[in-house]
Amino acid sequence: MVTMDGQKVDLDKDLPSRREFYEVFNTADGYTQCPRGAKPTEEEAQLKSKLSTYPVSLSFNGSLFTKAYCHACNKRGEYASADGKKHLEDAPCKFFYYWLGHTYSYLLHEIKLPDILGDIHRILGTLFNGNECIFKYGDISNDLLKHRKKLFEHYYDCTHVKEYLKQLKDSGGKAEDDVHWASYKLDVNEACKYVGEYCGGTGGTHDPYCKEYSTIYLKYCEGIDRIPMHCPTLEELQAHVELQTQLQDETETEPEVKSTALEFSGSGHERGDTVQTVDSHFRTTLPTGSTTGSGAQRASPIVSTAVGGTLFTLGLPLAAFLSYKYNLLPDWIKNSLFGGLNNGNNRRGGRRSTIGRNHHFDDTFTENSMDTSTNLSREVDSIMNLSTAPSTATEDNSTTYDESSGRQNNRRQQQLRRRQQGQRTNIAYYSM
Repeated sequence: MVTMDGQKVDLDKDLPSRREFYEVFNTADGYTQCPRGAKPTEEEAQLKSKLSTYPVSLSFNGSLFTKAYCHACNKRGEYASADGKKHLEDAPCKFFYYWLGHTYSYLLHEIKLPDILGDIHRILGTLFNGNECIFKYGDISNDLLKHRKKLFEHYYDCTHVKEYLKQLKDSGGKAEDDVHWASYKLDVNEACKYVGEYCGGTGGTHDPYCKEYSTIYLKYCEGIDRIPMHCPTLEELQAHVELQTQLQDETETEPEVKSTALEFSGSGHERGDTVQTVDSHFRTTLPTGSTTGSGAQRASPIVSTAVGGTLFTLGLPLAAFLSYKYNLLPDWIKNSLFGGLNNGNNRRGGRRSTIGRNHHFDDTFTENSMDTSTNLSREVDSIMNLSTAPSTATEDNSTTYDESSGRQNNRRQQQLRRRQQGQRTNIAYYSM
């Protein structure tokens, strides 16, 4: 024992949880905490009547339950409106829950605790206009209830216990030699172990209480073993909650990369979908066809990654060519890109005129992807080398190159023209 404010304090008996709640619940001798400070005669009679229907009648406790419930609800209203105690708003209701469950634990094999609490709330709750206690915990074993009760008491009493240890040290004592502290710490450690194993096992998958444990009470379990003992601050608890939420989100979110470029429905109409890039840390959604600084243009959606320009240059020309070669493109696309090659009598002639009119289109396809008759891999290498060039041109009918390599480019253009002459036959063959 040590002296606090001139009083001898016993950690086993004189804690805020006991003085402010349990002792009041056990000895309530008036209705001063009920609305208007008067006995709710009608509601109490209804409660007694309901309690008498239980396998073991509790009607003789109707008055005690009414007074205790009034005290818990009244305290809840005080905490909700008091600076510095709003985070404890539900504490009075939880103390009522643990008090009732612990006091009548010998009956809980015949009467379910949630049933008793539900009847009390239904009959008396309407007296308190929003400040009534609502009980959300499910039916649990007596052992689990006992250990949860101890954890909640430590959560509520922690600052008081810390002050006890401080004054013990100031008076020349040692915490490790104090029998009251040793007994208190042992009880809390046992509760932490029991509840931790429960929530780490089957309870963690179905009992909502375990989220409350992992975000609040677990930090108090860690703090009691520190030297000196530590009571988490509200800021620490908030940071812990945010971290737990982030970890849970990352666990539940499967990393994925979705890219829908250009799809076609059965009727041949263009359908563009949202391009979405997702990983465990951020999420980006780009509307189809959006461009930097403009949302009005509609273009092919592109997912930009580390290979950036290479995929940009490679993707669309190669995809279009392969689709054309293996006859995967709808007719209306072929008509648009290849000058109506699907018109049976016009395939070869139409192809020649298209190539003649669209020299740049031939340059792009010939240079980047159309020399498959010799070696497809060589053409892919060629496309990769042109990854810094724009995928389409607006006016120039020649392929875009760096001006600093003029001679080399001129030779290359001559080679391209010669290759085009030989490949017209191949192109016409592919379209057959």
